[in-house]
Amino acid sequence: MNYQYKEKDILLRDLKQEFVASFDLYLKVVFQNSHNTVVKHCKNLKAIINLSIQYQWLEHNPFLRHKTPYKEGNKSILTKEELAVIEGKVFTIPRLEQVRDLFIFQCYTGLAFSDMKILTKAEIQIGIDGNRWIIKRRIKTDQRSSIPLLPKAIKILDKYNWQIKQHNESVLPVLSNQKLNGYLSEIAGLCGILKKSSPMLEGEHLLPQ
Repeated sequence: MNYQYKEKDILLRDLKQEFVASFDLYLKVVFQNSHNTVVKHCKNLKAIINLSIQYQWLEHNPFLRHKTPYKEGNKSILTKEELAVIEGKVFTIPRLEQVRDLFIFQCYTGLAFSDMKILTKAEIQIGIDGNRWIIKRRIKTDQRSSIPLLPKAIKILDKYNWQIKQHNESVLPVLSNQKLNGYLSEIAGLCGILKKSSPMLEGEHLLPQ
C-alpha cells in the first residue's frame, strides 16, 4: 500500500495509530496531495474503521487521536461587472449556454448544485407577497428555506419551460457537477475571467459584490 508497508491489503487488526499517521504522510509526500485532499481520503478510511468497530471487527479506533480538519479555502467572488460579462456573452455552443444559465440561476437564488439539480415545479410557489418563491428543504442542512425568485432567475426558468413540467419533475436541465464545473471553467476563459472558482462543485454560489 505504501513505501513502509509495501502491501496492497492491510488486515484490520494491523490498523494502528501509527498506520494512520503514516497514511497521512504518504498521501502528502508521495502523492503530493493537498491538505484537504488528504483529509478527504482519511475521512473515507475513517468511515470504514467506524463500520468495523460497529460490527466488532476492530476493538480500538486508530483514528482516536488523529485530528485533521479541513482548511477553509480562498473563494473568488465575482464582481458585478464580471457577472454582467457572463450574462451578456453569446455562446454558439448549446452546452455552454446551458451551463451559463445554470450558473446565473445559482447566483440569483443561492442554491447549491445538489439543491438546484432536484428543484421541482412543486417547490416553486406563490408567497404571501404574491410573488414566486422557492420553498424547499436544503440537502446539506435539511432545513426549510424560502428563496424569493428574482426576475433574472424567473427568466431562466421560463427559458427552460418550467411551467409545462410535471409537478415533481426537475425544472432545470442539470448535468453532473463534474461536467458543469469543467464547462464553467471554459466559460470563464471565454469571458476573460481569470479567477479560479468552482461554485457548483463546492456547493456554493458566487453573489456579485
